[in-house]
Amino acid sequence: MELKTATSELDLRNTVDWVDWMQTAFESSGFDLPNDETCVLFAGSALRFTERIRPMTTHLPTVWRTKLIQAAILHQYWHQRATARKRDAADLSPRLPAVMAREIVCRHSNGLYFADAEDGFRYLVRFPQKERPMLLASEAIGFWLAREMGLPAPQPNIVLLSSACAMAGGILLAKQGANFVSCLATRYDYQEIHAYESSPTLPPGRATRRYLAGAAVVDILLSSSMPTVPAFRERRGRAEVIFQSYAHCFIDGDWQRFLNSHEDPRIIPQSYNLTSPGQLDVWIRRVEQLRRRGLWELAFRLPHEWFAGECELLVGLLNTLDQRIASLRGLAFQFMGNGATGAHSDRSRSLSVV
Repeated sequence: MELKTATSELDLRNTVDWVDWMQTAFESSGFDLPNDETCVLFAGSALRFTERIRPMTTHLPTVWRTKLIQAAILHQYWHQRATARKRDAADLSPRLPAVMAREIVCRHSNGLYFADAEDGFRYLVRFPQKERPMLLASEAIGFWLAREMGLPAPQPNIVLLSSACAMAGGILLAKQGANFVSCLATRYDYQEIHAYESSPTLPPGRATRRYLAGAAVVDILLSSSMPTVPAFRERRGRAEVIFQSYAHCFIDGDWQRFLNSHEDPRIIPQSYNLTSPGQLDVWIRRVEQLRRRGLWELAFRLPHEWFAGECELLVGLLNTLDQRIASLRGLAFQFMGNGATGAHSDRSRSLSVV
């Protein structure tokens, strides 16, 4: 029994060591790290595979064993990625999942509310706004783009809110007389661990700097009026970023201005702790490889009230977005040049956690 327990503890330590290797190797190479459960599964499977190979050899040098484990982990990773790509290619009609709200819990900030839904989860809910009629569609596109690029952003959802539920929560709906309103929401199944202005209570995650570079590329592409500010959540004892708002993309949701604008970006590299154009390159390549058709399919499946039913304006926005993707490297070069002049530094703030 004691020998079995000691062996289990050794297997656990070996698994943890290989999970740590994955964190370092994947993140330094620009690859997306799988979630915790998948990392443990990959490491455990690789170790068991190596143990099955050992009896077939008279002697398995440590160097060969290490490379065998690494190869087994990478094989599982690439198999998972290939399967995901096939699934994405088969699903050419992406749409947002919908759920019914059960209760407004409380106000969050900036016009956002927490709501409990019938699926048992809590959501961060954004309501349609008369003064910014394109806001929800803008944010939905921002979330879709960020997730397609591999940034840590929550899945956007449609939350249906009844007028009775809104009234009970003390919310006056912009569209009077409607029985239900379609809201944009993201699942809130994590705990924020510090506010933007404060110091993190935990050390920053290893991928923080890399993810901030990805956020810069999204903001450049979508012509954000201000830098996307991440929230932080605890993960493996570190403060990991999560991007839970894209309210400033398309020049604060002003689509007409976005289509006609030739303004310089209002953001600067210092806002994202960027020092070299090379930090943006891997993210630019991901944008260039995006499934454009998927974006168009998603956009035209959004509730029409999220863009005031302006279908022609939506087509113009998507066409302009295609053009910006084609010229993204030039836009990024212009963006990095803004850092030399400190342009618009009064509207940009840099994170102090990396």
